Amino acid sequence: MAVFISTRLLIVRRSVRVGDLIECHRGQRGLVLEIEKLYPSYPDSTVIRNVLVHWLDAPPLWHVEGRPTHAGAIKRVISRASR
Repeated sequence: MAVFISTRLLIVRRSVRVGDLIECHRGQRGLVLEIEKLYPSYPDSTVIRNVLVHWLDAPPLWHVEGRPTHAGAIKRVISRASR
């Protein structure tokens, strides 16, 4: 079961882009404003470490204003931004 969850997180992490509408594990929705890559010096890095989110609902209890959210907190991408 742990392998399935970690694989799913990697898929979600790779598919998140700026402008996407995301959902956290407890149902909070937010808009992705900025993305921090896991390997920023590598130009083709696809794995995301953190995202800066503007929360549309009440923010999660663990959220600190101005700090990025860890990509592991993302449950799914609700709506994709136009590319």
